[in-house]
Amino acid sequence: MGDTPVNGEQPHSYFFDHLTSYPVVSDSITVFKSNKYGAKSLAYADQGYVYIAKPFIPYLSKPYGFVAPYVARVDSLGDLGLTKIDSTFPFIKQDTETLRATIHDGAYFPVRLVGDAKVHVFDLYGSEYKKCGGDGVLARGKAVITTSLVLGQESLGFVSSLLQKKKAQVKDAPDSHVSAENARRRRRTDNASSDSEDGEDDDARAPSSTDVTVKKLVRLALASEYSRLPIRRTDIATKVLGDQGSRQFKTVFNAAQEALRTSFGMELTELPVKEKVSIQQRRAAQKVERTSSSNKSWILTSTLPAAYRKPEILPPTKAPLEGTYTGIYSFIIALILLNGGSLPEQKLDRYLRRTNAETYTPVDRTDRLLQRLCKEGYLVRVREMDGGEEVIEYMVGPRGKMEVGAQGVAGLVRQVYGRQDPREEDTTPAERAQMEEFELRLARSLGLRKPSRRVDEDRTGDENGADTPQRGQTQRQSQRQAAESDEEDESD
Repeated sequence: MGDTPVNGEQPHSYFFDHLTSYPVVSDSITVFKSNKYGAKSLAYADQGYVYIAKPFIPYLSKPYGFVAPYVARVDSLGDLGLTKIDSTFPFIKQDTETLRATIHDGAYFPVRLVGDAKVHVFDLYGSEYKKCGGDGVLARGKAVITTSLVLGQESLGFVSSLLQKKKAQVKDAPDSHVSAENARRRRRTDNASSDSEDGEDDDARAPSSTDVTVKKLVRLALASEYSRLPIRRTDIATKVLGDQGSRQFKTVFNAAQEALRTSFGMELTELPVKEKVSIQQRRAAQKVERTSSSNKSWILTSTLPAAYRKPEILPPTKAPLEGTYTGIYSFIIALILLNGGSLPEQKLDRYLRRTNAETYTPVDRTDRLLQRLCKEGYLVRVREMDGGEEVIEYMVGPRGKMEVGAQGVAGLVRQVYGRQDPREEDTTPAERAQMEEFELRLARSLGLRKPSRRVDEDRTGDENGADTPQRGQTQRQSQRQAAESDEEDESD
């Protein structure tokens, strides 16, 4: 349908334009409009649209944005169907009178055929009756027999003519098939000769079983990542390797990694092992003689340089709520990491209540959203019994650590507070001191390494300089603000 709006302020549809291009449809519309009852019904419909339907159109604009692609698809399919009807029944494009005559002739063709056959049979019987001579039962019987013989001869002649036409068509078909086969053979010969001229290394070869297995693994990785599911070693063994067993795993995995990097700009990254947080999990881990450091689960991550992943050049996602979903789970992961890596359920509810998301979110209900985040590996829900009371905490899951992690949370906090790496020549010493204090607090909250040596040297220089009181005052003010914010959280 292009960029033209459908059923908007300027109603336009390829299907209806195609339909009204038929003379019989356009003439029918003209007759309906010229009729007094038809004109009156159209006037009533127009008034109903102006006074009843039109005021609600602005409220329906947003829902219509979701169904607009489907409406456009239906319109294009309808136009395509009318095009096929045009090619199958070309007479439908004729003017109304000609089409009416064609339909009339087609409807009365069986009647005319029966009438003509009846006249022919009776004329033939009359001529045969005259040839027999006489007037009686014997003459009529002879006439009936001869008439049936003549009719049989004519029928056989008609069938014979049809068979001759069919035989001629079948005879011409092998010639065209042979010519097409010869053309294909010539093309294959030309391609083979050109390949041989390029060199022996460029000769076409049939794909090996390893190539097929690599493609299957690439398809499995793309499909699993689309559904946000981890690619497990067991899935690769059952769905990709099959009867080949695990002996080909390393070869197939490395080849698939190379294909993903070169063709899609992605690679399979192993997920970190889930932490043993509950008492039961720690006891079970102690019973195992040798704990595995490998999770044997992978997800797809981008290998593109940071310069090609800037928001300014990335196109928007086709899924309408993808950006909203990403923002919500990044916010929850940031809350968990800034609270020491685990967050009680009651405290998470308080944070969500502050953002008016304690019951519903733009994506789904809050409880369903948390279940989805746990299922997809962004969060881990831990349940423990403490003195007969159930305690529920949320921690960051393996996918959350890979996609967001502490560095992602640090970037989010810098964006929120407007501390996005100012250059030294663009900032004053006081601003640099505030930035360094902010980075120290952020590192302590996230458990990251302290800022670089340059920060420590600047801090030492400031302590030895004349602005030491101002520096200490800034530190005390920051510590006081942090304590006040912690007290507010506890009071909530």
